[in-house]
Amino acid sequence: MKLIFKILTLLIPLFSFSQITSTVDFHVINKGMDNDYLTLEKIWSEFHKKNIEEGKMIRWTLLKINESKGELSKGATYVTVNTFPSSEDSKSIWEDMTSDKFLKLVKKRLKGDMSSREINKILNSKIKSSVHSFSITPLSGTTPSASLKVGDYIFLDAMKQQNDEYENYEISFAKEVMQYNVENGNLKLWGFTKITERSDNASDMPTHFTWRVPEEEGSFDWNSEKLIEKFGNKFVYEKMWKLTSESRTVPGTVKLEILKILD
Repeated sequence: MKLIFKILTLLIPLFSFSQITSTVDFHVINKGMDNDYLTLEKIWSEFHKKNIEEGKMIRWTLLKINESKGELSKGATYVTVNTFPSSEDSKSIWEDMTSDKFLKLVKKRLKGDMSSREINKILNSKIKSSVHSFSITPLSGTTPSASLKVGDYIFLDAMKQQNDEYENYEISFAKEVMQYNVENGNLKLWGFTKITERSDNASDMPTHFTWRVPEEEGSFDWNSEKLIEKFGNKFVYEKMWKLTSESRTVPGTVKLEILKILD
């Protein structure tokens, strides 16, 4: 056991906590309204583009839920992720913004693409039955940073912390397994985030999210001899996985497909 914790200590990376914050919104769409919802996001994307141009927003991503297990999605079929340089920036985009100003902005930017009548119709339609949201901050991730594209799949796992060592196991052990797969062409990236806030209707189970983006032709390596060698031997490797698994539960997971990215 001493050997395991010695390895754990040696693997702890030195990283600075970023101020970057994201909101992850799960959208529950009324039956038969998928096309209207996508049109609604087209309208809202002009607002996001404006904030990206002004440096108040880093990225906006629209994703579709292709598979879901557990209670995370709660009936949602789409997810949007809004990423900001800081929590202050996430709040600043709403300063002095009124419904009239928003309408004027999107109509001006969509002139020649969508009619004023169509925009009004979509904005006044009952397209969503609910939205449940999480605010998250990054804790760690694989390197180098990877560029995502439309069509990529993301496996989002909701994690519930079970003991005080959970974040250390995720950052010090699980991340090294993911990094090995990145370096061997099986994985684009892996990220580890902490939930800082949630809406009242969002699941109260998860405390963290992990994000895993596979390479199209990659085959994830969980237990090859070369991977196990990184941790000394099979006994240590399997013991580390056991301790990591015992430090959290997985109350939900979704498979997401990227439909659109603005950055």
